[in-house]
Amino acid sequence: EIARVHLHVGNPTQALTHLGSLDVAKVRENLFGLVLLREACFRLKHWERACEYARELIVLQKDNAEAYLGLALACRQLADEIKNREKRSGLLKEGREAAKQARALGIEDALGQFEEGRTW
Repeated sequence: EIARVHLHVGNPTQALTHLGSLDVAKVRENLFGLVLLREACFRLKHWERACEYARELIVLQKDNAEAYLGLALACRQLADEIKNREKRSGLLKEGREAAKQARALGIEDALGQFEEGRTW
């Protein structure tokens, strides 16, 4: 709850600090904890960690359109920072597939958001 409040008032660093003080295993096996971790990393532009947490969310909840969209957008942002062509290409492919899945699950403009490189 404290981490959610920190995110709500625009302090993602404090949210991550608070979540880091908790039992990481328990936070990561909790859907809401993963959402908070992903959101904090997204706001702090920690794209690699945001991708990791989005993937974990998808494992826990395969029909979560927001998790797929979060993965798509984080992959796109991370790809934009990567110089290695092969790694960049893999991230863009993963992101595009995640955006397609988000669209299939009800987020109509998911592919458009991915292509634009939109962030939350």
